[in-house]
Amino acid sequence: MKKIAPTLTYGLVHGSMWSFYGILLSFSSNFLYAYGFTDGQISLFLGLVTAASCGLQLLLGELVQRIPKLTVFGVLLAMGGSMICAGLAMGTELPLLPVAGLALGCCLLQAIPAMGNAFGMDAIARGSNTNFGIARGCGSIAFSLIALLTGYLVSSMGVTAMAMLTCANGTVFLLAVVLYHLTGEKGLAPQAKGKEAKKTDNFLKKNPLYCLFLLGCIFLQISHNTACNFLLQILSVKGGGAAEQGIATFVSAIMELPVMFGFGLLLKLMKCEHWLRLSAVFYVVKCLGLYLAQDPTGVYIAQATQLLGFAVYGIGTVHYTAKVVAADDTIRAQSYLASATAIGGLVSSSTAGFICQLWGAQSMLLVFALCAAIGALILWFSIHLFSRTPKGFLE
Repeated sequence: MKKIAPTLTYGLVHGSMWSFYGILLSFSSNFLYAYGFTDGQISLFLGLVTAASCGLQLLLGELVQRIPKLTVFGVLLAMGGSMICAGLAMGTELPLLPVAGLALGCCLLQAIPAMGNAFGMDAIARGSNTNFGIARGCGSIAFSLIALLTGYLVSSMGVTAMAMLTCANGTVFLLAVVLYHLTGEKGLAPQAKGKEAKKTDNFLKKNPLYCLFLLGCIFLQISHNTACNFLLQILSVKGGGAAEQGIATFVSAIMELPVMFGFGLLLKLMKCEHWLRLSAVFYVVKCLGLYLAQDPTGVYIAQATQLLGFAVYGIGTVHYTAKVVAADDTIRAQSYLASATAIGGLVSSSTAGFICQLWGAQSMLLVFALCAAIGALILWFSIHLFSRTPKGFLE
């Protein structure tokens, strides 16, 4: 029971955390279309909120590391409360306030995973009996189900359904964070902070190979965020709509489960670096699969490649970070990893909509398939350099 309880409560944290993505980011285009935005304006909107999110998560990582009284637990509670406020704003009929609520929600949801991952990995490093893979798998289950539900409700009720779901999920998130704080971190010694944390001030200089790895992650996430954020536009040229969008998102998320729950077994078959290399290749495969799809069924098939793409990447990079970065830098490292995702999202959001508007969704997919290929090459090269270092790679 001592081992199951923290895993279940941390699984609830991940479930509610990734549900925000299934509600807000996956259907942001639907919401903005309802308020008269064009593809280019959607791209600008998402770019701005992603830039704000990137700055927010780096700032929070530094503040938590430096201020003794500021904890990841407290930050997550504040984020959960703010997310409920964002949902309430989205449900109003006042001019611009719903769009402002979506902006706040999207900014927060892209910063939450950095703190959420640090919340668990920090506890695990200090003795908590939490299975990260199972907890992350719970996130994929919740994401897939909420995306399916959101797609159905948006089709039948309109985008106001997103406001209702955001408020409800925010409440669950707050409850989950409190429960994991009680079951997952109780009795554990706090990390070094304040003066002791100054030893890690030169994080980027101390971890040059990790920074190269992050560069590869940025390029990979450019393609991934495009496929997620502009799925409606992709499906529209394949004969689909909001309902098919929900199904396609459900398919991609549900395909992550075998990897999330069985990552420990995968590591017994091959080392982590080999799985990460494979995942990079499947980022390219997914983009090309979406390009070649002739109808929604073809899109569903392309989405299924998430099994060996983002699923492996999502959990593998977190394990990688916890292994190769010093324990005192856990929070910073998770913030930088999340920032790599945010920067990839920023580039995608700032450009994909304009490319789609000017040249169409098919051209957009080809451009970002190239980005995935560049990211795969950089990631492969960084892993090769790590394998040549005296410490080896994830031994």
